[in-house]
Parts: sequence; C-alpha cells; structure tokens
Amino acid sequence: MNHTPGPWELGRSGTVVTPHPVKNAPIGADNCTHYGGNLICESVTEANARLIAQAPDLLWACESFVVMYELSVKCSAVDRLLLDRAKDIIEKAKGVGL
Repeated sequence: MNHTPGPWELGRSGTVVTPHPVKNAPIGADNCTHYGGNLICESVTEANARLIAQAPDLLWACESFVVMYELSVKCSAVDRLLLDRAKDIIEKAKGVGL
C-alpha cells in the first residue's frame, strides 16, 4: 500500500486528516495540533472533503467487488462492464500503468 492507511476523517475547516503518520509529510509539520490529525488534504469544499475522506473505504469496496465477481461462475455482460470499470478505478487509485 502506497497511500496513507485509513481511516481518513473530516478535520477542521476544509481538511481531511488521519490518525496515522502521513508519508512524505514535511519535517516538523505540526498538523496534528492545527488540523486535528495528520493532514491528508486542505482547502477543499466540505462536499469534496467528505468524498476524499471515504477514499480508503471506496478503494477497499472496489477491490472486494473485483474479487467477488472474479470468483463468480456466472458473470453477465453488465457485470463484466462493472468489473472492468472497478479494475480501472483501482489502477488509477494505485497509480498502476500511469
């Protein structure tokens, strides 16, 4: 896993934070005190912050969906489209093939 593990949560004023140390955070960053946790992102709208905070769980759900459907004996054309879309999302989220 290359990203900071979840959970990610809404912090103070347009931020997303985590209780885990963030990889490549600036040395001496005191964001736990200022933002209420280790900073994932800042200066985003509340709606975007809510979505960003769910990113680790959404990635897990996509990965679980792929495993479930790849093990399925019956996979319709619609299922195949959803499966391919989930795989694309996972690759983009993980930076695979970029």
